[in-house]
Amino acid sequence: MITYALRLRAAHDAGDVHVFTAMSTLKAIARRVHALEEEAAEHEKAIRKIVSAWRPDLLALTGVGPIVAATVLAAWSHAGRCATTRHLRCSRALRRSLLRRARRSVIASTVPATGS
Repeated sequence: MITYALRLRAAHDAGDVHVFTAMSTLKAIARRVHALEEEAAEHEKAIRKIVSAWRPDLLALTGVGPIVAATVLAAWSHAGRCATTRHLRCSRALRRSLLRRARRSVIASTVPATGS
């Protein structure tokens, strides 16, 4: 839909000013969405690089991408948060939690948004 909106051409000589305004606005919003998608992809690539350098084993888990892995690392990386380094290991409970979150993320991304 974004690709289609980017190809719209609002004719200045359109008889209806409302149609011209709506089409112009839709194209402007589509350009912004496209730019934000590109920016998000760049950020995800940078996050993947950081996570890969720190804990590549998290990315090896099924359904765990760079965003989920970075969230887990941020939650478990604060000084004093864990009593020992043993707690920093990827335990079975943490793996289950990661997989549950990844599954929810996959399900949410496959459900079409309303109005698409």
